[in-house]
Amino acid sequence: MVDLASAFYNIKALISMRTDIYLMFSNYSQSFKLKWGRIINAGFNKIYLELEGQSRKYHCVQKATTDSVIWYDKNNVIQAMFCFPSDAKDFDSIFKIFGTIKKNKAPITFIFIHQVSDGKGNYDIFGISEKSYLEHVNRVRFRKK
Repeated sequence: MVDLASAFYNIKALISMRTDIYLMFSNYSQSFKLKWGRIINAGFNKIYLELEGQSRKYHCVQKATTDSVIWYDKNNVIQAMFCFPSDAKDFDSIFKIFGTIKKNKAPITFIFIHQVSDGKGNYDIFGISEKSYLEHVNRVRFRKK
């Protein structure tokens, strides 16, 4: 039997997902990758400030929770969520993100993972949505000048 409420939510999420936000990390230029590598490597406060500036560009209001940053539109509807697990090898922190996604029903969630095994300063950005489930969006790198 089909769960109509879930099916309706899935269709609604696909329709409501903003393509502009969905593609915001799909810039593969070296300068973009280095910029975001520096931002992510600098820690949560720097990421928060950069995302706050970006939120205005996308006409959203940004709010932080204990484990994520969420963008809302003018009608207080979640448009995007950003999560930052401290350790990619800690499966509890990764599974917690999926619980946060389910609870908030964000149309797109970006997860920033520090890929220490690939060398310090390598970060992968993943997107999770009803459209893509888990998608590798970009790899950014921090390099000292």
